[in-house]
Parts: sequence; structure tokens; C-alpha cells
Amino acid sequence: MTTKEILLKYTFIIERVKRGDYPSFTTIREYLKHRFEALDVVLDYSDRTFLRDKKEIEELYGIEITYSKSQRGYEVAFSEEGTTEKSLEAFNLFITLREASKNGMASYILPDYKCLIGAEHIQVLLGAIRNRQLVTFAYSKFTESYSSIRTIAPYYLKESQGRWYVLGKDQGDGEFKVFGLDRMAALVVEQRQYNVDQRFSAEAFFEHRYGVNAYCESGAPEEIKLQFDKAEGVYLKTKQLHPSQQIAYEDDSSVEVAIKVYPSQDFIMMLLSYGSKVQVISPLWLAKKVEDEHIKAAKSYKKRS
Repeated sequence: MTTKEILLKYTFIIERVKRGDYPSFTTIREYLKHRFEALDVVLDYSDRTFLRDKKEIEELYGIEITYSKSQRGYEVAFSEEGTTEKSLEAFNLFITLREASKNGMASYILPDYKCLIGAEHIQVLLGAIRNRQLVTFAYSKFTESYSSIRTIAPYYLKESQGRWYVLGKDQGDGEFKVFGLDRMAALVVEQRQYNVDQRFSAEAFFEHRYGVNAYCESGAPEEIKLQFDKAEGVYLKTKQLHPSQQIAYEDDSSVEVAIKVYPSQDFIMMLLSYGSKVQVISPLWLAKKVEDEHIKAAKSYKKRS
């Protein structure tokens, strides 16, 4: 089998077992045959191959497939590093859409393609994270016209605002940094392995960040209070701006929320996207910044009229 077919086989196995109905080996085998027939691939699958595949899946993804004697079938359990589930699903979607385009079915699928940008790197990076291997790639920043060669120790994959990122330790300066998968090229997994920095905490790293951006110029997170109109306020109760969000005040016309973040440029752009539906209460410098940006926008429209 080709590398792509092997990876597809792994994802199809996980896909079938995750249904939760405790499929037998025979059921899994028939499911694999059906999925590969749709790709015009003939699959000869034995129980010995299945045992080997289960081991590879656990080593690569941190997903353990076990046999339940009481249910007489297989079940799937994610390990403590089970955050790979979402990354794996994104890779599955990428593969599915690519196959659909080959089979003339792409016109029947309406995905948000932003979430697929860089998804082809997810599988490789997952393997490198699992095996603690360094990776090297060419990286292009949006603000630069050239690419730089980076080597990092990859620790985590993260999705934010429709894009995928890898968090890793830059081998050049020893700093932990975030790299967008859509700006990576020529990704290579090195034979060299790295030792995990036990002092590093991803939770602490992202605790006060909005998205994945670097710290703002002030260099410290700030307590920010925002007042939204009622309609937006109700929505924010179900989809928080940030994990630190707290409802500070609420009445019949508005909702005031308090969050603690680094007010980076991405955060300011988010505030601007709400237009007149949000007002920055504090800090005053941020309120002035948002006000100035709205004034600039209004002036640019007046020039056209």
C-alpha cells in the first residue's frame, strides 16, 4: 500500500470504532473493504494486520483500540494526549475533500476552506510530536517577502480562527513560538530527537492570549471591560471571547463582560469587527485606539462620497 493508503486505513479504523457500537473484527474488515472500494483499491485484510495496525495507531496518534469482552467488540479511548482527536479529524476532512475532487463529487461539498489551510502538514507533525522528533521547514511571515529555515521541537497543534498552528521550541534561540501551518513549506522530520522541557506549560503559554498571537507592546495582560448590545451579549454567553470571560453586568439593553488578555493587534481587529455593537469601557487607551480606528474608517468612506 502507498503511504497515503496506509494513513487512510488508520483513519478509517478509528472512524468505524468511534461509532461506539463495539464492532467486531469482521465488521471493521468489511467497513475497510467498502471504504477502499470507493477509492478503487482492493483490500486484503487479516486479523494479524489489524493487530499491527492497532499498535501503529496507538504509537502515532495516542489512540488505544481495545477489545471489550462484555460487549464482544472493539472500543476506542484517547490517552492523556487525546487532544490529537481534533487534529486527526481535520486531516480526515482534508483527505476526504481531496478524494472527492478526484471523483467529481467536490461540487456537492461546501466546506470552510480556511480550516483546511495547511492541513496536509497535520499528519506529519502529529507523528513528530508522538516520536519527539525535530522538524525543519521553510517559513514565510505575512510581513516578509522571503522564507527563513526553521528547526523546532514540536509540542502541540492548535486551531485558532480557522487556521492551524504548531507550538514548538525554536532550536535557534530556545524560545517557544507558534508557527502557522499555512506558511510552512518543505517540511522534513529529522532523525534527531528532543527531550521535552518539563517546565513548559501550554496552558500558561496561551492563558492570556487572544488566539495565538505574540504579546502586545505593553508586554503584560490587561483587565478589559467591554459593553455589548443585548443581542451580541446573549450570543457571547454561548461562545466566549476568551476563557477568562466573566459577565460583569447585565440589563435589558446591554451585557458587560470582563476578560484578561494581551490586547494584541488581532484582539483589536476583533473588537473593530463588532462595529457599533461593542464599546470598550476600560482601559482608556484601548477605548481611544478603537475609537481612532473607527474615525479613520469613517473618513476613508467620506473621501469616496
